[in-house]
Amino acid sequence: MCRSALLLLLCLLTLPVAAQKPSDVQVRAWLSTGAKVHPGRCQAVTVELENLGPERTFSLTLQHGSQLPMTAPLNVKVPAGARQELQMAVPSFEGWGGELEVFVRFRERKIASTVLKYDTFGEGLAVLLVSPPDKSFGFLGGYSELLPETNGNHPPVYLNAQSAGLPTHWSGFLAADLIVVHDLPRLNLPASTLQALADWTRAGGRLVLVSSGDPGEYRGTPLESLLPLVPGSSTDLPACPIVTGEVRPGAAVEQELDGLPALLVAPALQGSVWQFTVPASKDTVLGSDGSKKFWKPVLNNIKPFDGFGLRGDNLLYRLPEASLPAPGLMAWGLVLYVLIVGPINFFLLKKRDRMLWIFVSVPVLAVAFTLGMFLTTQLSRGTVTVVREVGVMKLTAGRSQGLLEGQATLFAPFPHRYQARFPRATAALAESSARTDPQPPARLAEEMIYPDLEMRMSSLRRFSVRAVPELAGPITLSMKRSGQTVELEVHNRSELKLTHCCLVVGDRASKPFEAGPGKSRHKLELGAGDAHSLTTHLLDTSDQRDDRYKLTTAALRTAFASKAPASLVGWTEGLTCGLELTGLAAKHRDYLVVVEAIP
Repeated sequence: MCRSALLLLLCLLTLPVAAQKPSDVQVRAWLSTGAKVHPGRCQAVTVELENLGPERTFSLTLQHGSQLPMTAPLNVKVPAGARQELQMAVPSFEGWGGELEVFVRFRERKIASTVLKYDTFGEGLAVLLVSPPDKSFGFLGGYSELLPETNGNHPPVYLNAQSAGLPTHWSGFLAADLIVVHDLPRLNLPASTLQALADWTRAGGRLVLVSSGDPGEYRGTPLESLLPLVPGSSTDLPACPIVTGEVRPGAAVEQELDGLPALLVAPALQGSVWQFTVPASKDTVLGSDGSKKFWKPVLNNIKPFDGFGLRGDNLLYRLPEASLPAPGLMAWGLVLYVLIVGPINFFLLKKRDRMLWIFVSVPVLAVAFTLGMFLTTQLSRGTVTVVREVGVMKLTAGRSQGLLEGQATLFAPFPHRYQARFPRATAALAESSARTDPQPPARLAEEMIYPDLEMRMSSLRRFSVRAVPELAGPITLSMKRSGQTVELEVHNRSELKLTHCCLVVGDRASKPFEAGPGKSRHKLELGAGDAHSLTTHLLDTSDQRDDRYKLTTAALRTAFASKAPASLVGWTEGLTCGLELTGLAAKHRDYLVVVEAIP
């Protein structure tokens, strides 16, 4: 009887385990841009879940070996019998290669996992080749002899080939310095991936488009507006077919074939696009010498992609709304505590002949002063949640789309969990609040999501952001200069109110002025001055915050060194990186707008 009861109890205890078999869930994962990764770069991981059981909500985490999880749990609901693919951003990799394990949990119990193997490299450049798997692309294997030499050595370049499961948000491509796309119609890439490629390029990436010979292969895609040459038709040459058309303004022809443009390059905001109008995927197309001649200018222009240029500037460590406790207040509190606990407490107890009460009075006073100091310092830091943004928006005169770099900071006076969302145009990297904290996962989708942002009491969390927003209209500059006098007309159709503006022409700059929406005319006198003294002159005393001072000084130094005929530098509160934080929007936004006139 007892044995039967024990067996029945054992069966009941094992029922939950039997109900959720590991085979009910299948998981696959891969690095979205290839297995060779840069240790300091944000990398995208694609995870595919197939739920063979009932509808459930799974918890995903990424972990490197026996270390702490690299991400906080990400909850994903998968319907019964469905397959779901999602992408997560891994902040960075360490070491010289290893394994990344993806854990799938249901009700805190691990039910599936998979392992990703990867190789990391130190100094070097990462090239991503996107080409149909069944179509050869052999030339980049011989790139090394074409690269510029550094101290007698060729810089190392690491090549990843990938054609499936590419990122659908442009931050997923931050691991690459150069991306080569070949035979676009055969790739069948989703529109979200093509848009991500276009946004990555505008944010500073270098994109190479190798034609398949079809003049309509880019038509109707987000890449069409970036092409240096607008395709019109195709012409058969003795060597190979070539796509012909109209060269866009601003584009340059690097190489010709039988008098027709065969390799062109054009700027795309902060990035650039190289276009092969011939299918130069193998050295047999143009010949060995011809292929080297065509590819050399492309490979010689590879530079490291700086995804978050303001990360090292240490902006927004101290917020005006969350001031530090006054050292003087703490010092006087300590002095008062010593006086009361020491001589005052002693003499009062001695006078009343209650010396044994000292064993009670000292702990009580210690607790009372500790609570008092805690409440005082806590209230002095504020009880309001603060979201602040600061950064730089770089524009070219006459263009309404620019590159925004900045930092967003959240100060939480009390413990709370938030969800942070960024629009598609923005890539964001959250910095950990402590070394022991796992970084929260960034889910890469139509918008970038940090689903579980845990804040402690009086804690600070920072995001480094980079975005390619579209303004309401462009800002155009026209000026007439006579000696050191400049008559400037600003046509501001961006709907931004610019304050503390300065016009920089060569090594000279003007006094501050304002340029609101619409047309405004200014008669300015140019005077010599370095960035440091001019920054102090431009900013009011109330605006002498570290973040504004650093950004203004850096922007003015860049403007002094720029080859642009003129640069307009001014502050605005009308820009935002688009951060939505569980219903909280940034109330304090300071962005420095830099408008460069077209040379």
